[in-house]
Amino acid sequence: IDVARWGADDVAYVNFPRRDIYLSINDSNIDWGQGLKQARRWLAENGAFVGGRPVSFRASAVSNRAVRYYLPGVVQLHPGDEPPWSGVLIVSPVSLSGLSESADEYRFLRGVKPDAVIGHALRVYDLDKLRR
Repeated sequence: IDVARWGADDVAYVNFPRRDIYLSINDSNIDWGQGLKQARRWLAENGAFVGGRPVSFRASAVSNRAVRYYLPGVVQLHPGDEPPWSGVLIVSPVSLSGLSESADEYRFLRGVKPDAVIGHALRVYDLDKLRR
């Protein structure tokens, strides 16, 4: 029953509930970029949350070309060492763990409850709310 509840998000499925599992197991065990289509749908359904602000996307295990294909003109790719500080951020849990980042740039989000989770993997943060 639990496996069926996760449906198409089976890459991110873990058979024992754990908090912040991406800090214990990571990389291809959690995110292969499988949530790109779901991110497009989530953004379309949550226009009020986005409110015309910039949306930054920090992917992991997926090419920039795939992001441009599934989210054309919707998000700003954020591949650099400096994370965005305003707007909406959609970030892979692989990036949050710091394993794939050169300077663990997204550590400030560890322990912060995301505003949404897309596909049991991608975390969504309102960076403007965090700055207040």
